[in-house]
Amino acid sequence: MARNKVNPVTNFVRSGSLSSALETHAEQRLVTYFHYALTLKILIDQIYSRTGTDTPYLNFVSLKATDQVGTGIREKGNTSRYTFDKNQLMGTLPVTSFSSCDAAHFCNLGVQGNLTSLLGSNQEHALYSNLVAFAGDARILPQKVNVGPDRKIDVAHQELIRSQLQGSPSNNKGAITSKHNYDNYISVARNKMIVYRDSKNNIGEIGLAECAQSYINFYDRPQSYHNAIFLDFAKRHMNEIRHYKLTVSDYVAW
Repeated sequence: MARNKVNPVTNFVRSGSLSSALETHAEQRLVTYFHYALTLKILIDQIYSRTGTDTPYLNFVSLKATDQVGTGIREKGNTSRYTFDKNQLMGTLPVTSFSSCDAAHFCNLGVQGNLTSLLGSNQEHALYSNLVAFAGDARILPQKVNVGPDRKIDVAHQELIRSQLQGSPSNNKGAITSKHNYDNYISVARNKMIVYRDSKNNIGEIGLAECAQSYINFYDRPQSYHNAIFLDFAKRHMNEIRHYKLTVSDYVAW
């Protein structure tokens, strides 16, 4: 299936090193994953409450992106841009200064099935719009990073959503926004990135190994830092749940 693409009017700002950008990207990927998962669960529950249609949540999850905000850059031959060399350290270069860049998804999960045909209320349409926004959100990264270390997080998201969003509206399997799920995310993503980093170091591709280490640097931040991230988006999720007059404990757990 072709992706639904939105091309925003954007001026690329060549500021910030690749290494620091990837640490931030790893964090944003985690947060967006949980925004996506919670929004999908609330939406399907709202449809069930209105219609009695009881469908497993995962029936509406595409394990590949179906939407994309933005497009990449292809400027080979432009001497003002750098060529990403996987065999050289690249981390100090500006993140958007490479000749081949992709719009790299934060979530890289999508929406499938007959979900749009089930939408009824204004609230459901608004939730669906938010869901698509989380699914499609992206940022510019070097192409070799997007298809290299960042791909490992795509795979992690596929595995995590299948294990963390089980059940259906009538058979709630517990809160999706939980510290347990957060810690599980960190463990799964970190382990995949360590394996990738070590494999690239072993064959001399130190540029990609350095990029992988930037993700690991985020995962290895102090527990107090991770507690603060979780608390921040968990509070946002609680406000969202209360807005829809739902039971907080069905969606958020500490």
